[in-house]
Amino acid sequence: MKTWENDILSGYLDNQGLTDTEKQTVESAVHRDNSDIQIQKAVLRSVKSKTGTLRTLQTMPESLRLSVQSALQQEYSKVAFTSVSVPTPHISVIDKVIQTIQELVLKPVFVVPAFLLVIAGGYFILQQSPANSVAGNFHDESFQNFDAILAGTLKLQKATSNYEELDKFFSEQGVDYTILHPNISATLAGGVVSVMNGKKLAHVVYTYQGKYIYVYEAPEEMFTKHVLQIPERAVSYAESGKWLTESDDKHSWIFWREKTIYCSVVSDIPKEQLFSLFIKGV
Repeated sequence: MKTWENDILSGYLDNQGLTDTEKQTVESAVHRDNSDIQIQKAVLRSVKSKTGTLRTLQTMPESLRLSVQSALQQEYSKVAFTSVSVPTPHISVIDKVIQTIQELVLKPVFVVPAFLLVIAGGYFILQQSPANSVAGNFHDESFQNFDAILAGTLKLQKATSNYEELDKFFSEQGVDYTILHPNISATLAGGVVSVMNGKKLAHVVYTYQGKYIYVYEAPEEMFTKHVLQIPERAVSYAESGKWLTESDDKHSWIFWREKTIYCSVVSDIPKEQLFSLFIKGV
């Protein structure tokens, strides 16, 4: 179908503000290209039926977004080579993904930018939502991600104990900044890539005596653009390059900035012991 007809078609399917001439143009197109019309009708119906569910995704934690993104990628791989001339597979995938999202959204959530599902030309596309007016909290997201790792809802996308393999994985996934590998007396387990406002971000996981150590690394631009923010108490540490260490009843947290990379480390290992693992690794 011609490009200029697509806008008219959208208005026709949505029953919004077309002149009689424009309606006749679309109805004439139905006879010329009925299969394309039917596909777009089916997609529109399916997306409309899920509008309420999609609106619930306006906020979700980074860990939940990672879990859903992984599920979407699995579903996409199942239909990546399916002919786009048949509408049924695309509708089936939408339903499966919406079901996955609904199941995940039922779990406790916190505030983080979400993403939208878009169907275009028979392809499945994952997009980041527009930037939130409130920046994501680097500290809080790190804690949420670590808790998701313990709960088993956030799984490694790349399991490896080899730093070169992990760096290659991050690069292939679109992470465009240098990943730091701090000297630490722990075993590399692997990593995960997330997307925030179109930027690919790296997450690294280590293990030590049956415990997890989670490291969230983000480039400085995420903070200067106010996509992410650090707690006020951590600002002086970011400026000086010194390490901040804290703990609560369940977590230990270490924060520092090395050149243009901000690092947030979370574990359930006691704070002093966690810090010593980095000292021993030097």
